[in-house]
Amino acid sequence: MFDSSTHWGQDGVRLFSQDQLDHELLQSLSAQRIAALTHLPTGIPDVSGGVLEIPAGSSGVSHDAAPDEFLYMVTRGRICLRWGQQLEYSGTAGPGEGIRVPPWVRHAESNGSDSEILERLRMVTGR
Repeated sequence: MFDSSTHWGQDGVRLFSQDQLDHELLQSLSAQRIAALTHLPTGIPDVSGGVLEIPAGSSGVSHDAAPDEFLYMVTRGRICLRWGQQLEYSGTAGPGEGIRVPPWVRHAESNGSDSEILERLRMVTGR
């Protein structure tokens, strides 16, 4: 519902530039973070995200999403995702496609190509 007490022209839309990105987020062994956002420039308390490049042939470590929800959007390459207690389910997504991982779901991602870089946006809620 629209809240008329909020002045959307000043308070609703936020633009943020590269100098507001979080350059201190840790890098992982299997992914190079190109850009990262926390709640600070966005104003959304429980959302963080970033653009990551995953080298050809790389795979991530299996982990639980805990109370966090993940959204992956592929911009280049192909992501392979396995999920379930024994990682018994799998799916892939290519450029312009995405994958949502609900809270508490064990999952592992990998680059679906041995020759092409995977670039994807990852948004996380609950942090």
